[in-house]
Amino acid sequence: MADKKRVLSIDLESYSDIDLTKCGVYRYVEGDFHILLFAYAFDDEETKIIDLACGEELPQEVIDAIFDDSIIKAAWNAQFERTCISRYFGTQLSPDSWQCSMVWAASLSLPLKLKTAAEVLKTGEQKDDAGERSNQQRVMAAGQGIFPKTPRRIGRDLRNTAVRM
Repeated sequence: MADKKRVLSIDLESYSDIDLTKCGVYRYVEGDFHILLFAYAFDDEETKIIDLACGEELPQEVIDAIFDDSIIKAAWNAQFERTCISRYFGTQLSPDSWQCSMVWAASLSLPLKLKTAAEVLKTGEQKDDAGERSNQQRVMAAGQGIFPKTPRRIGRDLRNTAVRM
């Protein structure tokens, strides 16, 4: 029996001066673009959050995994994460080793919004509305060149639902 492939689950919080809803992800990353938070977990390990906006750096293990096609990268709306990470590293990452939880949800006729899908599935972890509001405030502050330290509730929200559904 073949060994089970490692999975790196990823969720990003980002900022751009380009409105994502009006242009799509490729144009979004061409603006004044920043990855603010990088949440990740390998397999069933605890989720870790790197606050790139405040100068924290990705661990080498994560960087290596991003470029290792034998490791599956998984995300909700994986195309967004892959495109943002491609921009961050200044290269074009292949979609071949990426899996998209949103596509899986669509194939099961589940909602395409993470919060709604989690509600429908009645997962033990739900998105935190206070964390979502706080994150929006943080993104707006980033637009003004202010990068406040990550509030704990955002970290909790990312740990609970965004990385693994």
